[in-house]
Amino acid sequence: MEIAIIGGGPRGISILERLTAVPPAEPLRIHFIDAMQPGAGEIWRTDQTRILCMNTLAGEVTLFTEPGASVRLPVREGPTLFEWAGGAWPAGSHPERAVYGEYLRWVYAWVLEHLPDHVTVIEHTDRVVRIEGETLELASGRSITASRIVYAGGWLRTEDTPVPRRVAPDNPVDQDYSGIPAGANVLVRGLGMGFFDTMALLTLGRGGRFTEAGGGKLRYVASGRAPRLIVTSRRGYPFLPKPEYGGELPPPAVLANTRRVTRELRDRPSIDFGAEVLPAIMEDARLAYDPQASAAEFAQVLERVAAPWGAPGTLESITELIADGLREDIAEAARGAASPLKSALREIGAARKSITLLGAGGRYTPDSMRSTFKDFMAFARLVGFGPPAFRSRELLALVEAGIVRFAGRAESLSGSFSLRSRDLTQPVHAEYLIEARLPAPDIRRTADPVLRDLLEQGRIRPFCLSNGSPTASIDVEISTGRVIHRDGTVDEALHMAGIPLNTLIGFTTISPVPGTDAPMLQETDRVARSLLGWQG
Repeated sequence: MEIAIIGGGPRGISILERLTAVPPAEPLRIHFIDAMQPGAGEIWRTDQTRILCMNTLAGEVTLFTEPGASVRLPVREGPTLFEWAGGAWPAGSHPERAVYGEYLRWVYAWVLEHLPDHVTVIEHTDRVVRIEGETLELASGRSITASRIVYAGGWLRTEDTPVPRRVAPDNPVDQDYSGIPAGANVLVRGLGMGFFDTMALLTLGRGGRFTEAGGGKLRYVASGRAPRLIVTSRRGYPFLPKPEYGGELPPPAVLANTRRVTRELRDRPSIDFGAEVLPAIMEDARLAYDPQASAAEFAQVLERVAAPWGAPGTLESITELIADGLREDIAEAARGAASPLKSALREIGAARKSITLLGAGGRYTPDSMRSTFKDFMAFARLVGFGPPAFRSRELLALVEAGIVRFAGRAESLSGSFSLRSRDLTQPVHAEYLIEARLPAPDIRRTADPVLRDLLEQGRIRPFCLSNGSPTASIDVEISTGRVIHRDGTVDEALHMAGIPLNTLIGFTTISPVPGTDAPMLQETDRVARSLLGWQG
């Protein structure tokens, strides 16, 4: 049997590990394909700058299954990133991304060293450009024939219309900023992790540095080579910094009401998220904040987090408003587990896993999926997907140095880079534009030529909600990962795994966390069993 794995990052490695956890029933050849670095993949490749860090703690990352996990192929234990590093980084710290790449390469090498008899892995540093039947055509001109194929390529880029002097959406480390001169005014769209990466690359990456200024503050020492950034987004406010726990792992979220509701609703085919699930999450968050606070009082606390806006003003006044908010955010992050607000927000962020899995397969009603669930997940990203606190401190130092200014909530942008914002009385202008917000993966607008071709062939289709509305996800048979054709039939050979299935399966962007029966490892186990035809 010949199997092809497209994508050599964490998910591809995990599928390879699961495939090789049992001796094969017949000789098995596995083609392991990645255009950048098989065993690390594009995002985590080991040759990237050490300026960029993980957004996950060292002690909260593993790629190994654990005893008690709900996988059906044999468990094979191994170290977490923290254990593998031998204490080089505290469990509660954020190592560089290239370090995670080195961990992934080690896991990949471990898998290759522990292959069962009659299993061969053939590594291809190449790009798949087309899948036709059981044949994979590669950019090098070679082709591979495999009776089973799995696409595990990670984040999907979406179609983008080029604009002159615009840096288009991409992984920030792969964007070309060399044409942006020192001192130029640059509009940056996005205030999530893509922005913080861009900020670091255009300051630290150009020779700037940060020094301690006392009281937990930083001061920016300029190199004279950085541009000046005017930053905006749909929400207009930076993602909140993660709490600091003194190098230790954070305490677990309680989620008592959320867990109760997910148990009660787990067999229901249709669930109204706003009416039946959201109140339990908010109650857990209120209890973590202050059991004596009323629901109305707590709602006001969250409102201040979600919408810290006043009347429209100037670029300078909006920047000072957000800078004041940043100072408060950083102070709360420094309190760590002692912060009632951060404890409440941790409950909200931690609820994402159980409530996303509860709604997998389109079980939330279409109306609640488009409204309350979408709004909740956006807020959960704001409070739970934020940067390490040191990045927020760097941002505040850059604001105080005049390198970064905020334009509030974007309304419109002309081709001449003139931005209108809900929070500015006058538009602002810039010479360049950087897209620091990676659009959410959407199979309907994918720029991936392989998936676009499969969509045109009718070999894959978007997953649809119960009312027939198409979603951004590829439709698959959840129990196997096999894709579903346009006509509703199931493909015998082609499987999909990971991020392109987020609306259908949920929680596909999250790395495996030790001790949590990680959804990613459950998925890679299901897909591997299907690839092998293994029913045990």
